[in-house]
Amino acid sequence: MTQGPRAFLAVDLGAATTSAALIGRLAHRWRLIGSLAVPAPGDVEAIGTELVRRLQAADPGLVRALALTPHDDLLEPASIAADLPRLVAQSAPARTLLTVAVSDRALRPLLAAARQTGWRTRGIAEGHGDRR
Repeated sequence: MTQGPRAFLAVDLGAATTSAALIGRLAHRWRLIGSLAVPAPGDVEAIGTELVRRLQAADPGLVRALALTPHDDLLEPASIAADLPRLVAQSAPARTLLTVAVSDRALRPLLAAARQTGWRTRGIAEGHGDRR
């Protein structure tokens, strides 16, 4: 039976931050080992390397328990981080929601409801042109 990875990086490429979490399997459970966030756009390789460096400094035994190094040889953090599997999520820019009504009076409540969705909104009232 093939054994899967014992650790991976969960990466979030967001609009405001780039973050990564080192997740490891210990005692038959997946656990958060460490996490780090930097302003976007961040260097995922550097973040992964720093997470591994911090883990090595805090608990070298945990590095071995997660099987991050072969044969108990401590490798460079960058090399270990580069070999970790990754789960990556990337935020998409907000989409635009167009609201159309026959008058400004009818448009106002529709725009108010549309703005609560988190989407960018545009409103058009018949014969009155573009509204924001």
